[in-house]
Amino acid sequence: MKQIFTLFIGMCSYAFSTAQQITEIHYDNTGADANERIEVTFPIGTDISTWNVVLYNGSTTPSAAVQYTTTALSAFTKTTEGLFDIYVFAYPANGLQNGANDGFALVNGATVVEFFSYEGVITALDGPAAGLTATDIAVSEPGTGTNTGSIQRNSSTGAWLVDPVNNSFGSLNALLLPVKLISFEAVNKVTYIAVNWTVAQENGITSYELEKSSNGINFQSIGSVNPQNISAYSFQDLQPTAGNNYYRLKIKENNGTESFSGIQKVKINGQALTLQTIYPSPAKNWINIKLTHKTDAIAQIVVLDRNGKPVVTANASIVNGIMTKQLNIQTLSSGIYFVKVTVGTEMVTEKFIKQ
Repeated sequence: MKQIFTLFIGMCSYAFSTAQQITEIHYDNTGADANERIEVTFPIGTDISTWNVVLYNGSTTPSAAVQYTTTALSAFTKTTEGLFDIYVFAYPANGLQNGANDGFALVNGATVVEFFSYEGVITALDGPAAGLTATDIAVSEPGTGTNTGSIQRNSSTGAWLVDPVNNSFGSLNALLLPVKLISFEAVNKVTYIAVNWTVAQENGITSYELEKSSNGINFQSIGSVNPQNISAYSFQDLQPTAGNNYYRLKIKENNGTESFSGIQKVKINGQALTLQTIYPSPAKNWINIKLTHKTDAIAQIVVLDRNGKPVVTANASIVNGIMTKQLNIQTLSSGIYFVKVTVGTEMVTEKFIKQ
């Protein structure tokens, strides 16, 4: 198979994530404690209605701990960066125990997803973590740092590291991933498919491997490139196949770990008009539609319910062969819908799911 790699400098649009975890904490500083917080990071769109953070106090009996504060994630302040939803809760002064031997648990319903301790190991006596022994984060804030510092987690290695001066609550930790994959997309260029990705940093990365599939399940490598300390890369698949072409990026690190991007689909239907993707699916409030066409034109967009009844209509311009359109679907009931796009005499249809 023939491929071409092109290196270029580009802009960024969204971040790569597999996180579902506590990512930052501040509990102690020099002088009166202030800005005590906990941060939790999820893939964008995660339903947090059943999630809580439970604090455990082990100071009276160091090896054993009892719960002292439970806070629902819905009470946290939410920000979104790229593909992450980031939740931060600001506790009152001395709201977090200074240790020794205290901890915190991330809980979904009755399930303890993570249970950590600081300044010593604890075993929970009550609450959702009852009977469980926490993992010591192995670092601490000894009360000598500033009230703007924190302990931040590297989601790739799992290690916690202290920055006594600079916290990053509400935004992605610099330590979150050794590479920040800012965007990954596949674009039908009619004669070939261009797969583009941009990164913010490449510490510890040994290679990017592009994988392709005809069914979105079984992937094979179609090329690899070493990091070049630049912000953006492009790969040209000169032999796209009729039907669906699925692409994903495998990122290999020097510690032997591997991570993957999301999957991009390009459908080749033999027409000048190609509906590349509808995302997200399932969708809650909005869908994004991306298509390509050999010439600039006006596309007519219709969302149909399962009975073929039009429920949303819109027009959009195709400029330089590409069209992107966002549609508001908040008022639609949950279920299966179809997007029909017509340009002149050509028409394509694609299914999506409304949550």
